[in-house]
Amino acid sequence: MATGGVKETDRLSDETFDLLCSVCKKKNKTTEAAKFCVDCRDYYCSTCVKFHDDVPALSTHKILDRGQFQPGAGQVLQMVPTERCDKHSHKHVDMYCQKHDDVGCSTCIAVDHKLCRDTFYIPDYLRNNKNTSASKIINQKLETSEKLLTDQHENFKQEKKYLLKSKHLCLEEIKEYRKDINQRLDVLEQNSVKALEAKYKPKLDKLDEQMANIQKTKVKISSVKDDLSTAGNNESQMFVSTKKGKNVADNATKFMAEIKEEIKGEDIKFVSEPNLMSMLTELNHLGHLEEIDTRTQSKNECNNDSKTHQSTQSNSKKQAPSATQKAEESATRLKSYDGYNNDSQKYQSTQSKMQAVSATQTVSNALMNVKNKKQYNIRIPSDKKGCDIYSVCDLDDGTIILADYGNSKLKHVDSSTYTVTDYCDVSGWLFQVCKISNQEVAVSCGDSKYIQFVSLGSKMVPTKQIKTDHWCVGLAYAAGHLYISDDTSVYIYTVSGSKLQQFYIKDEFGLRLFSNTRSLAVSNDRSKIYVADWNYGLISLDRNGKLLGKYNGPELKQARDVCITNNGSVLVCGSWSKNVLQFTPDCKKIGEVLKCDAGCSTVCYDPRQSKLIVGCYKKDSIDVYDVV
Repeated sequence: MATGGVKETDRLSDETFDLLCSVCKKKNKTTEAAKFCVDCRDYYCSTCVKFHDDVPALSTHKILDRGQFQPGAGQVLQMVPTERCDKHSHKHVDMYCQKHDDVGCSTCIAVDHKLCRDTFYIPDYLRNNKNTSASKIINQKLETSEKLLTDQHENFKQEKKYLLKSKHLCLEEIKEYRKDINQRLDVLEQNSVKALEAKYKPKLDKLDEQMANIQKTKVKISSVKDDLSTAGNNESQMFVSTKKGKNVADNATKFMAEIKEEIKGEDIKFVSEPNLMSMLTELNHLGHLEEIDTRTQSKNECNNDSKTHQSTQSNSKKQAPSATQKAEESATRLKSYDGYNNDSQKYQSTQSKMQAVSATQTVSNALMNVKNKKQYNIRIPSDKKGCDIYSVCDLDDGTIILADYGNSKLKHVDSSTYTVTDYCDVSGWLFQVCKISNQEVAVSCGDSKYIQFVSLGSKMVPTKQIKTDHWCVGLAYAAGHLYISDDTSVYIYTVSGSKLQQFYIKDEFGLRLFSNTRSLAVSNDRSKIYVADWNYGLISLDRNGKLLGKYNGPELKQARDVCITNNGSVLVCGSWSKNVLQFTPDCKKIGEVLKCDAGCSTVCYDPRQSKLIVGCYKKDSIDVYDVV
C-alpha cells in the first residue's frame, strides 16, 4: 500500500533486491535493476532504461537483459564481451570461430567465416566450455613478445647509430674524393697551361725578333735619308750616300719579302678532351655504394688490421692513398663503433660468412660437376626458320633471355618451366644479349652496326639504338659501360653511345690477338675482360686493354661463347670441339665440364637455379643441366 504518493517499493531496503537501478539509487530510491548497459557500466530499471534509449548518443550501446548478467554484491559478472569490433565499430566482438580460433562481431563472422560451421555466440560457447581460458599463457606470450620487441628496438637503435656513423664516413670520403679530383684537375690545368705557353712562346719570340729587325731597318733608312739631305752640292758625297741608300733600300725590300713568307696568318685553337667531358656527362655519381659487413671480423682482426694500416701509412706517407687503402681506413673506423664487440651473435654469423667466402674461393678452381640433362623446346609459332640460339643471359628475377639468331628474335623464358613467355623481333643478326638492368637488356646486331636496347615490362619493346661505325658482335655491360667487339677490336662505349676506348691488341711478337671475336664477358670485379675468339680461343685483358692471359689449346676449337660463374671461374664453349671448358680467372684450363651432341653456340650459368644452359646450332631446344 502506498502513502503520500510514494510507492511501497521505493521504501524497501537495499537488501530487498540483489541489484538496484543506478539512476534511482542516486535519487535515494531502491528500484530493482532489470537491464545493464555494457558501455555505461550502469544498471537500469525498466523505466530508466527508456530514458537511456531516448538519448541518440547512447542508442548504439549494448543493453543486457536480466538473464544475461548474474547478480552479485555490487558488481557485474558480465556474460558478454564489451569490446567493439575494429572493422564495425557499432558492433561488439561477441562471436567466435573455432576452426580459425578467431573472434569478431556478427558481421565479421558472416562475411569472413560464412563457410565455417563451428561459429558460436561467445556467452553460449563459454557456458559449455568452462576451461577454455588461457589468459595466463597469453599474458606470458605477450610479455615474451614485448621483451623481444624491446630487445629488437635496442638492436635497431644500435644499427641506426652504426649506419649514421657509416653515412658520415661515406660523406667524408665523397668530399675527400672530390678534393682528389680537384687536385688532379688542377694538375691537368697546369699542364695544359704549360703546353699552351710552350706552343705560343716560340711564335711570339719570333714576332718580337722580326719587329726588332724592322725597327733596325727603319733606323738605317732614316740615317741614309739624312745623309742624302746633308750632302748638299758635294757631288762625291751625294754619290756615296746614293749608293748606300740603294743598298739599304734593296736590303729592306729583300727583308720584307722574307718576313712576309713567315706570316702565315694561322690561329691556335684549344680542343678539349672529348672523352673526359663525355664520361663526366654520363656519370651520375662520383662512385657507387656497396653494402659490406665490416663487423664480420673479430676484435683481434680489427686490431691487426689497424696495425697493418698504420704500418702501411708510415711506409707511404709521400704517396696518395689508394682506393683500397681508403676502404680499409673506413672499415677500421667503422669497426670502432660502440656496439661492435658486444654482439656475439653477429660475430658468430660473421665467422660463418667468412668460412663460406673461403669455401667459395677454394672451389673456384674445382671442376664444375653437372648432371640430369633436360631438353626444352623454345620454338614458337611465329618462328619462320630453325632456332639458332647464339646467346643466353640470366636476369635477377630468375628468368632468362635468348638471342635467336635464326629468327632475329629475343625470347623471354620462364626458368621454372623453360617456356617462352614473351618475345620481340629485332632487325639484324643477333649475336650476344646482356642485362642492363632488371627491366632492360641490350643485344648486338652484327653487320647492322648497332646495339638495340629492349625494355622488359609487361611486354618486350625495342627502345633506343646505339649506332657504331663497326660491326657489333660481342657485347657485355658493367658499371655503366658497354663493351663491344668486332672482328679485330674491343671497344668501350657509354650507354648513350659515346666511344671511350678502342683496344686493338697484339701479343709480344707483334701478332694480333683477335681475328674473329664472338663473345665478351666482364669479371665480377670488373678488372678483366674476356674474349671468345673463333680462331684464337680465350683471351683476357685488363681494363686498359693489356693482355693478361690466353688459351688456344686443342681441346678448344672455334671458341663461340664465354661466361663467368659466381665464383669467378670462366666457362667457354667450343663450336667444333662440341664441349664446354672451365678455366681459372687467369685463363688456366681446369677441365672439360661436358661434351655436347652438336656444335655449341652458347653457354650460360644461372647461379639462382644452379643450372647450366647450353645452346647448339640449328636446334629448336636448349639443354639444361643441374650443377652439383
